Amino acid sequence: MDKQMIAYKLRQIMSIRNLKQTDILRMAQPYCDIYRIKLNKSDLSQYINGKVIPGPWKLTILSLALNVDEAWLKGVDVPMDKENSSNANTIDDEGEMKSHSTIAERLKEYRKIKNMTLSDLGKITGIPPQTLNRYELDQRIPNINVVIKISEKLRVNPLWLQGYDVNIELSVGTVADRLKKALIIRNMKQSELVALTGIGKSSISTYISGEYEPKQKNLYRIAKALDVSEAWLMGLDVPMEREVVPKPPQSPDILPLPKTKRIPLLGTIACGEPILAEENLEGYVEAADEVEADFALRCRGDSMINARIYDGDLVYIREQPDVENGEIAAVLIGDEATLKRVYKYPGQVVLQPENPQYPPLVYSGEQLQDFLILGKAVAFLSRVK
Repeated sequence: MDKQMIAYKLRQIMSIRNLKQTDILRMAQPYCDIYRIKLNKSDLSQYINGKVIPGPWKLTILSLALNVDEAWLKGVDVPMDKENSSNANTIDDEGEMKSHSTIAERLKEYRKIKNMTLSDLGKITGIPPQTLNRYELDQRIPNINVVIKISEKLRVNPLWLQGYDVNIELSVGTVADRLKKALIIRNMKQSELVALTGIGKSSISTYISGEYEPKQKNLYRIAKALDVSEAWLMGLDVPMEREVVPKPPQSPDILPLPKTKRIPLLGTIACGEPILAEENLEGYVEAADEVEADFALRCRGDSMINARIYDGDLVYIREQPDVENGEIAAVLIGDEATLKRVYKYPGQVVLQPENPQYPPLVYSGEQLQDFLILGKAVAFLSRVK
């Protein structure tokens, strides 16, 4: 989710509707009361100025208050106005939420729609059937935390559950369903998705199984890797394809992103103490077209920090049997691989770290029989820390 894009959309809607920040805060207050969420002037100013990304609940509150599509507010290429804007008539003249039903009535309505017993509902929500029965008889009213828990388990709009005149469903599919569908359509393996997103294999597995849903940051990474709309992946009824969203005006000094290609990721290479190197294909990673590399390796440790190569960085390797003295190479010693500067002398090879805390690795005599240069390091990709 792009904080600059959200800021751009907020300023756009303020300009279109001639709204001030105080107007938005006033419109949002009834929803803040319902969700027990605080939204103050400082928060809103930071969102509008692009300094902070609003959290999921505050983003929902802003979309409800402004009566715009939440996906549009995130920058997805969908219409600004909600197709069914029944939320617009849930605020009365005094700024209070208008409830047309009760939680008791909505729980009974939901069970009727789904043909469920109280016992069925209890299994899904984790709330004892006796307690649910008291809710349905209006003998007890659940607090907002319980309402949100029930709405999340049933995948319904919490405002609908509280009796307000809004759509019952927040989405038309689950993240798990959409994720499985996208993997099939893109002909992508789970291991490739792991490599492209940098998300752990176990986490991806729980998303696919539906055991857990990804948080916003991981949802964005997955949508980008699969080249699908983030809103579609969330289950919303929008086109699957990722649309090109017009960006706010940028400085001419900002360079466009290069075209990329996919190259194999062959595992983890040691920086520091060598580790066992197994050249098992882990997946694929992106590399700029101009990078002439045959494969990539992920580094571990801090022995090459003076060459600006850090723990977790991707290093792109051009496969070749030899390198010049002083060049950085991926070197295989027996079954162990390491990334170092290579210096060759008569009868011995020195692998020099780029960190004075580590001594050079010297190989000579019979050790050289198992010495193999995998290739030359031609580029690396490092995250901003």
